[in-house]
Amino acid sequence: GTNLYFLLDKDIGLTNMVEVPRGQRVALTLSDGTKVWLNSNSKFIYPAQFSSEERDVRLEGEGFFDVTPNPDKPFIIRSGEARVKVLGTSFDFKSYKEDEFIKLTVSTGKVRVNVADQDLQLAVSPNEHLSINKIDGNVRKESIEENNYIKWIHGSLYFNKEPIREVIKTINRTYNRKVILQCKNCDYRITGTHDNKSIEAVIEAICFTTGLRSKREGGNIILYEKH
Repeated sequence: GTNLYFLLDKDIGLTNMVEVPRGQRVALTLSDGTKVWLNSNSKFIYPAQFSSEERDVRLEGEGFFDVTPNPDKPFIIRSGEARVKVLGTSFDFKSYKEDEFIKLTVSTGKVRVNVADQDLQLAVSPNEHLSINKIDGNVRKESIEENNYIKWIHGSLYFNKEPIREVIKTINRTYNRKVILQCKNCDYRITGTHDNKSIEAVIEAICFTTGLRSKREGGNIILYEKH
């Protein structure tokens, strides 16, 4: 199951680290009452007790945060070059090392995002979805009616014009299986919601919309172009 470690971090003192395996999700409550839901294959580091100045945590992966308001003590999430700062809000933050994009979707309150290596400073408001391309620095912000980006908490997948390469990464993490994309110029974009469906059903839907074929090789699923 989930692994919990204790470490000493020179910046934030005695900390706990949670590693969520592929195919699993975890919910936890921090010492200030903040609730955190972690998506599969995420790593989260947080102090047993927050310092007096700020509430500092680290995330590699995806988490939905419902942050207990405290105007005197900002809540800060660090992830690679990205830094998210809030006082008390709820939002989804997605920042996997292997993904091309950093994504942030705000449900309530206001969230500030810094990306050091791209010199970006952005504010995101309720019902806004922000996507930052880590490769070219391109930023996209859109207003949303409802926050479908947190459907993963209940085991569902949601894609909105998502490049197929990124979709495959999400599927591999969610199902703990290996889907391999074998096509040269695959620039398909995938849209759709899959509520608690099997990996086979999701792959079938992707093949239906893209015209790709799938085959099994050992425990892996290969997606390829039909010639």
